[in-house]
Amino acid sequence: MSKSILAVVLSGLLLIPGVLIDGAGNACAQDDKKVISTTTDDRGFERNLTEVDLTFQTAQQFVAAGEWEKAAAEFEKVIAMDPSRFDALHELGKCYSTLKQYDKAATAYETVVKKYPDDLRLLANLGHYQVLSKQYAPAVETYKKVVALEPTNHDAHVRLGVIYKGMNDPANAKIHYEKAVEIDPKDYQSLGSLAKMAMDEGDKEKSLELYERAVAVAPPEEAVKIKTQLGRLCIEDKDFAKSEAVFEDLVAAEPES
Repeated sequence: MSKSILAVVLSGLLLIPGVLIDGAGNACAQDDKKVISTTTDDRGFERNLTEVDLTFQTAQQFVAAGEWEKAAAEFEKVIAMDPSRFDALHELGKCYSTLKQYDKAATAYETVVKKYPDDLRLLANLGHYQVLSKQYAPAVETYKKVVALEPTNHDAHVRLGVIYKGMNDPANAKIHYEKAVEIDPKDYQSLGSLAKMAMDEGDKEKSLELYERAVAVAPPEEAVKIKTQLGRLCIEDKDFAKSEAVFEDLVAAEPES
C-alpha cells in the first residue's frame, strides 16, 4: 500500500469512486451532494462541484460529441442521484427526442411539468412528444392546459384541431381550427382543413368560401396546391363546371404547368 493511501486509511477513511471505506474496512455510501471538486467560472468566482455536478458535465460532453445514448445514460444517473435536477430531466427529454424515443421523451417532460405546471414551453414540448408517441388523449389534455393558460396560443389550437381530426372528432376539431383562424386570419392551413371538413359535411358553399379565403392568404406556391385540391374535390363532388373553372384558373396562373 502506498504511503498516501496508508495515510488516508490511518486517518479513518479511504476514498474511492462512489464508495467510502472506513479504517475498519467497512464500506459506506458516498454522499452524492458532497463537494468533491471546485472550479472557477468565467467571472472568477469559485464554484463547488458535487458528484451530481460532475456527472451532469459528463453528460453535456457526450451531448457536445453527439453521443446521445451515452448522454442519456449520464443524465439518468444525475436524476437517480438528485431527482430535483429538472435541468437534467429537460436535457434527457431532448436526448430521447434526438434518439426518436418519443415515449421516453414524453415521460421526462411529464416529470418536469409536474414541477413547473405553468411553463408553456415545457407543456408544448410535452404535447409534441405525446403526439409523436401516439399518446393522443394525454396530448389533448396537455394542449388544453396550454390554451387555459394562454387562450390565444395559436399553435396549441392548431394542434388540438389536428389531434381531434385524427381522433375522428370533427366537432371539436372545427372549434379549434376556427379559433386558430380567429387568432391568425392568414392561417391558410387551418382554413384549408375547415374547407375540407365542410365539404365532407356536404356544405359545398361553405367549403368553397373557405378555400377561396385560404387561396387569398396563402403564399403563391401553397395557393396552387390548395386550388389543385379544390379542383379534385369538385370532381369528386361531380361539380365539373366548378372544377373546370378552377383548373383553368390554375393554367392561367401557371401557363407552363
